Amino acid sequence: MLIEELIKVPNVAIINSILPKQDIFEATGMTKSDKDYFVRYVKQIRWLYKFDDASVRIKPFVNDEKSYLEAELISIKLKKEFQEYNHNTGNYHRFDARLDRIVDILLRFIPYPILLCAEFNDEIKFYVSHISESKSDYDKITLDELIYTDWIDVNNLDGFDKELIEKLQIDNLDKTNVFTFYDDIVTAIIQYNGSKEVGQEVTLSSDEIQKIMDDIKMLERKITEIRVAIRREDNFNKKMDYNIHIKELQMEIKTLQEELK
Repeated sequence: MLIEELIKVPNVAIINSILPKQDIFEATGMTKSDKDYFVRYVKQIRWLYKFDDASVRIKPFVNDEKSYLEAELISIKLKKEFQEYNHNTGNYHRFDARLDRIVDILLRFIPYPILLCAEFNDEIKFYVSHISESKSDYDKITLDELIYTDWIDVNNLDGFDKELIEKLQIDNLDKTNVFTFYDDIVTAIIQYNGSKEVGQEVTLSSDEIQKIMDDIKMLERKITEIRVAIRREDNFNKKMDYNIHIKELQMEIKTLQEELK
C-alpha cells in the first residue's frame, strides 16, 4: 500500500486490478529464466491507476511514432526472496538487475506509458520509459531508455524524496495531453536522480542530466566489475593495478558530478 499513500488520485482514476502473472507469461512467450524471475521474486502486480481524458481530463497524443492514449501507474510488490544488503554508499538490493529485467518485460507488454513502482518492505523504486511503436512489428512496443530511481525509504524521506513525491502529484503534472503528462513524470525523476547524486538541486536540462547519469552508472559498473576481479586475483601487483584503476574511475565520477552542479 506504499504508493497509494504517497500519490493521491481522484477516485475515478482508480483501477486496483491484479494482473495475473500467468496471463503475462502466455501473452509474452517469455523465456524460462525470465519466467523464473517473476515466479521467484514477484508477489503481486497491480494496475492501480489509469490517467486519461475520462479520469483526469488529459487528451490523447498521437504522432508518427507515439500513440499515448492513456498513462498507467502499476505496482510490483516483491517477495521476501528479493534480498537486500547494505553498501557503504547507501542501501542497495542484490537482485536489482533481475528486477530491471522484470520491469523491461512489463513495459513492453503493456502498450501505454507507465509509471511503475516496485515495492519491497518499506521501500519503493520508480521506473519510467517513453515508448514508441515498433516500425517492424506494430504489435510490439519499443522502449526508450529505462530510467529509474534508487530505493526510497518511505519512513525516512529526505528533502529530495519529498520534492519528487510532490512533483508526481496529479495536480502538479502538465495535463495538456498524455505525452506532456508523462514527460513531466520522466523529467521529475531525472531531475531527482541528478539532485540525489550531488546532494543539491540540479538545474541542467533533463537530457543533460540523463547523459551525465548514464556515464556515471557506466563507470560505477566498471568499478564493481574490477572489485569482483580483485577478490579473485592472487597476484599482489595485479591487485595494486586494479586498485589504481578504481581510483582513476572514481576521479572520473567526481568530474562528472561536478558537471551536474
